[in-house]
Amino acid sequence: VVSSPQARGPVLLAVPQDKDWLSDLDCFVRKQVEVFTASKTDVEDAEEDQKYLIKLGQVGIRCLHCAKLAGGARGVAVTYPCAVSGIYESVRELQRRHFDECSSLPQELKSERSKITSSVSSLNSVLRRYYVQAAKALGLYDSLDGGIRAGGTITTLTQTGFSGPAVTGKQETSLLDSEDQDEEEKPAKKKKARR
Repeated sequence: VVSSPQARGPVLLAVPQDKDWLSDLDCFVRKQVEVFTASKTDVEDAEEDQKYLIKLGQVGIRCLHCAKLAGGARGVAVTYPCAVSGIYESVRELQRRHFDECSSLPQELKSERSKITSSVSSLNSVLRRYYVQAAKALGLYDSLDGGIRAGGTITTLTQTGFSGPAVTGKQETSLLDSEDQDEEEKPAKKKKARR
């Protein structure tokens, strides 16, 4: 088991079930978005970019291609949704404000994007619900202290419906070290206990 999230490689927002529920455009966009937990450098960059206060370990999403640059993804290429339900709007914002102008997007992907005949997205209400369920499939959850955290209970997606039963037992996501997961699940367990 690799102990460092960075050593595991990027974690895409896209999940295999996207193709069963989303339009070609939505699938394409989700494949260009990386989910990550904020490092000390990310927190400093967000402050320098005059974004709202970001906390160490908070989940953000960013352009997969700009993240590979020496300076990393900055400005409109990165965002930190306030809640799991805000991931949909954050991705839409990346699509509107960044991907059409992204100089890091490889030419073959620009060509692929131009071949997608419809710029029509999936049904809005379906998309919003699906984005929440897909985030839960990645182990993302709303933190009690604000923002999104990784390492929560993983809920599977099925082809017959968005969600199936929660996966039992501890699951390791590729966003956190196993030590970090133990610490991060504590707020989620407290939140569940209050219900």
